[in-house]
Amino acid sequence: MGEYLRAGLTAAFGNHPNTGDIRSGKGLLRREFVEDRPTRKNFPSELKFAASLRREMMKRRRRHADTPCGRPRSGAGDILFFAHRSSLPRRRDDRLVSVARDAVDAVLGVLT
Repeated sequence: MGEYLRAGLTAAFGNHPNTGDIRSGKGLLRREFVEDRPTRKNFPSELKFAASLRREMMKRRRRHADTPCGRPRSGAGDILFFAHRSSLPRRRDDRLVSVARDAVDAVLGVLT
């Protein structure tokens, strides 16, 4: 199931101009967000992009009871970690991807 979530995040953000790397390990996916994809230039630190994105995702999570229990966590820089639970049905992974995509659009809309 972790591979299913990874595939969903890759489909949603694979060609997105503000995403960098996606990495995965045991039950944890890491998604990097950058100001400029070709140069991998980070957002200015004062924007706190990852923290803003996490807040937007949590707002959307509260509105939808079927959003996964695993919380995205901000890391150093503009990186979000997605904790995956193998016991969750695929529709919950689909919802997590949808919430992440909508939150990215909302945060980038404020910045531009």
